[in-house]
This record gives sequence, structure tokens and C-alpha cells, in this order.
Amino acid sequence: MRALVYDKPGRENGSIREIPVPECKSGQVLVKIMSCGICKPAERSHDLNGSVLGRYPAVPGHEMAGIIEKTGDKVRSLKPGMPVTIDNGVPCKTCSYCRKGEYAFCENFGSMGHNLQGGMAEYVVADEDKVYILPEGVSFDEAAVCELVGCALRAVERSRVSMGDHVLILGAGASGNILTQLFLGSGASSVAVTDRVAGKLKILKEKGAVVYQAEEGQESRVFGKIEEDFPEGFDIIVDACGSPEFSRDALGSLKRGGTFVGYSFPNGELKELPLPVAQFIVNEWTYAGSTFNSEFETCLELIRSGKVDCKCLITGHYLLEQYFEALDINLRDSESLKIIIHPNGYTG
Repeated sequence: MRALVYDKPGRENGSIREIPVPECKSGQVLVKIMSCGICKPAERSHDLNGSVLGRYPAVPGHEMAGIIEKTGDKVRSLKPGMPVTIDNGVPCKTCSYCRKGEYAFCENFGSMGHNLQGGMAEYVVADEDKVYILPEGVSFDEAAVCELVGCALRAVERSRVSMGDHVLILGAGASGNILTQLFLGSGASSVAVTDRVAGKLKILKEKGAVVYQAEEGQESRVFGKIEEDFPEGFDIIVDACGSPEFSRDALGSLKRGGTFVGYSFPNGELKELPLPVAQFIVNEWTYAGSTFNSEFETCLELIRSGKVDCKCLITGHYLLEQYFEALDINLRDSESLKIIIHPNGYTG
């Protein structure tokens, strides 16, 4: 089968090539991948210095959906021909965290697209309990975004949002978009979002968010306008932009007793968020880190019901052979949100 393979980190070490179709063992399912989303932070890391969880050679792609091609023995709930999506996380189920049911903290965490084969290939195998049947009306493209919806939902849960809260989202990329949609449906009194790209903000303004466009090179000046409209500040601020400097400046808009949710990994020169510890103590602020995803069944239902609109995120479709072109567009085009790769052809 054809797959994107990095022998080791770096663009020069990656190529589209033929590799064996993975063996479908007992309790597993072989899935023909129809849609696989590019996750900019993860795929950029493979293309540069390597994924944190990466084990090379690596086949990237952890946001995927497709059709069941084959089932191994002992598989009971799934059959060939079913449209499905796959939870990429594979806990060991034997470490101390797994034994307590805290799979997100597994000490030997396996992740498809990082240290296990991912979806930038014609086929993948997955354990039966990691494969979810798509509800009627949910497309492969939408289902490929399910993992990202789960990550965003986890952040909303970690924020402990309450009815009437005022929420500020930093960044209107793919994650910021979904976070904004989820908070809009959470009972929050208002949801504001700031970004430099007008097109991304326009999508969220139409969905009911209060939007603020920051100026290139003068991003922090946007807080002056935000403070005019929200003089008492916000109960919750979520970092979905990955800029420690911008996040640090945003703390000036956090109410006493408020919560700051760290969602994005730093992507600039500064790799850590310099927290003003004294202010956290005096203001009784809470810092909540969030990274893993919530249950796929819940996320699929949010997509099916229209509570989360994934279609507005998808800004491009490419074949597997066009992967590097698609990645460069996703990284360089500020209007680009979620690009979908189709290893087995694009059906529209």
C-alpha cells in the first residue's frame, strides 16, 4: 500500500512509498482510510525535529476516518463496509494510571501517527474498542475532525465553565474555532475570540462570538479594545494560539478567581509561559492544562447534531501524493484551517 513515511525527522527523510498492508490480528479491524486531517503542530514536528511521541520510521496522521475492509476473529461489534473513525490513543492498560482508569496519563502511551502507524496511508489497523461507527449523515471528512473535537471538549471540561461565565479564546485556528463553538453551546454568557486573520474571525462571528482582530506585530494592543467591552474581565481564558507572550498579556483580562486553560503548545521562540506566580496567588487564579481528548461517542454526537460544525473548518482536499504541497499550504496560508488528505482518492 502507499503511505507517507518519515525514516527519521525532517522533510528530506520523508516520502510517499509502498509499505506492507498492516496485518489484521485477532480483535483488530483493518480500515481503508478515506480522510485524514493534517494536524499542523504534529505534522510540522515530523517535518522538522520530530514528534514528542514519535518513533521512527513513522507514518503520521492521527485524525482519520474510513471504511472497514476486514475484521479479525473475536471482533463482534463491527463488520466490513461500515464507515468508521478511529481513536488514535492506545494506552497500555497495565501501568498504574491505566489500572485506575486514567488512560490519558498512561506511562507507555501509544499514539497512531506518532509511535504507531497513522492514517497517512491507504490502510491502518486498530483494536475493535478504538473504532467508532459513524452516525448517519456524518461524512468521512467531518469524522476525521472528531479527534480534534475531543481535544477541545476536554479543554472545555477542564475549564469548569458555569452558566453566565464570560470566556475569551486566544486564537481562531482549527482548535480555537471548535473551542469557540463548544463554549457558545455551554451556557456561557458571552464568548469572545481574538486572532490576526479576519477570515477566521468572520466564521465565528457568524456563529455568535464577539470577535477582535489583532494587528500583526502589535497583537497585545487588542486587549485595550477588549477591556473597553469587558471592563470586568473574563472568567475563563483559553490559550489556543501557542504564543506565550500573547497569553501572558491576556492574563490582565482574567477576573479574580478566574481560570486560564493552557491548550496549545508554544510554537515561537519562547517555549514556556512565564507565569506571574504572585498574581496567581493573590487573585486565586487557576491554571488548567489540557491536552488529551474526550470520548469519541460524545464528539460524534456533537457533530451529528450540528452542535459542532466541522464543515466550516475544512479549507482544502488533497491526495496522498500531494501531501507535502498540502502541508506547506496549511503552514503558510493564514486563512487555511483544516486540510484533509485522501489516501484512497477524493470522492467529494
